[in-house]
Amino acid sequence: MKKNIIIVRGGGDIATGTIYKLHQSGYPVLVTEIANPSAIRRQVAFSEAVYEKSYTVEGVTCYFAENLTRAYELLKQRKVALMIDPDGAVIREVKPAAVVDGILAKKNLGTTMDMAPFTVALGPGFTAGVDVHAVVETMRGHKLGRIIYEGNAIPNTGIPGNIGGFTKERVIHAPAEGFIKNIHQIGDVVEAGTTIARIYENMDESGNFGGSFVPVQATITGIIRGLIREGYHFPKGFKIADIDPREGELKNCFTISDKARSIGGSVLEAVCRYIKQDGRKNMNEKKLTHFNESGEAHMVDVHEKADTYRVARAEGTIFVNDDAFVAISQGTAKKGDVLGIARIAGIMGAKNNASLIPLCHPIAMTKCDVDFKLDKEKKSITATCTTACVGKTGVEMEALSGVSAALLTIYDMCKALDRGMEITEIHLLEKAGGKSGHFKRK
Repeated sequence: MKKNIIIVRGGGDIATGTIYKLHQSGYPVLVTEIANPSAIRRQVAFSEAVYEKSYTVEGVTCYFAENLTRAYELLKQRKVALMIDPDGAVIREVKPAAVVDGILAKKNLGTTMDMAPFTVALGPGFTAGVDVHAVVETMRGHKLGRIIYEGNAIPNTGIPGNIGGFTKERVIHAPAEGFIKNIHQIGDVVEAGTTIARIYENMDESGNFGGSFVPVQATITGIIRGLIREGYHFPKGFKIADIDPREGELKNCFTISDKARSIGGSVLEAVCRYIKQDGRKNMNEKKLTHFNESGEAHMVDVHEKADTYRVARAEGTIFVNDDAFVAISQGTAKKGDVLGIARIAGIMGAKNNASLIPLCHPIAMTKCDVDFKLDKEKKSITATCTTACVGKTGVEMEALSGVSAALLTIYDMCKALDRGMEITEIHLLEKAGGKSGHFKRK
């Protein structure tokens, strides 16, 4: 049963749509959550299993597991398991086939591409090809559910999706800090201005509320679709309720939403593509793209690739004799400031990479830095070149060309002092961005 386990980080209502789809399709699913989840649409959120120890949504029950041994037992019984694991520590032990970040925090809270052979994240805050292998669009509209393999989802606008002609009006945020006591419940029909809850200053261990309170009023007329769990403590401004203006849609309060189903279907598609078709072997398979089907060299057509932010660092070292090292370090070389001129040469080398390497594309770099580190004991100078761009390809070759040009310039300016200088260990340190993902030299 440990084969093909999928870990879903987060068990809120949107993530529940993904968990449901994966489970119903036969995949063993382990959910990880924080110790006090704050789902608003609690009736359709598996995160409620943290409080209730088991929770059922549309006939599928998620069970709380105190430890990994219990989680494996549940998965073996073909049940959905949930553990408290906010930092993702269990991922290293399970070694899942895929990790889905369904936290929907609008930012990355720690999911990385190396957590599993295949990783996918929901919504903004992630870059496909850098943070994860794929991102699923969560913004309502024509692009909802699209699978992105390079680039980002639409940025968060801060405006909820339009339902029944209402957007931000249908979402209620806490008017004060405190503990909530619910007057109405999910599924109740309320009119605008109705007090649906109170926020108290205090709550004791028995659940008794005390102190002054602030009323929470319905912002529009409709059905309470979401309401945070009674007794939850939150700061002012925290999202605590959601009202659906469509009074005839009561069943929507207790079933997975169209949005969650669409997103869940896209995650299932992406996972199936990897597990069933690509597999681990094909996912890591490399091919030489600079040769066409006839074996002839050509420049790769990259027009279909998405523009992404790319950054690369490369370094190399030159070993010199004592005289050359003194001249470089003290700035006494007859030809002038060795490192200053080498720095300019490195930048020029990076900028002109496409003219030097025949099948490289011209790159509009947004950044190029060249730095040097001198080692007196080893009589060496290490050059590091950092390049960046926003584009469809690049920028590791530019970084490597920059290092090479910088070191060759040092040789040229000091060859009268030492013709035995040795240029060595030119290599890529790190590259991020694009479909190939994040590389970091170990």
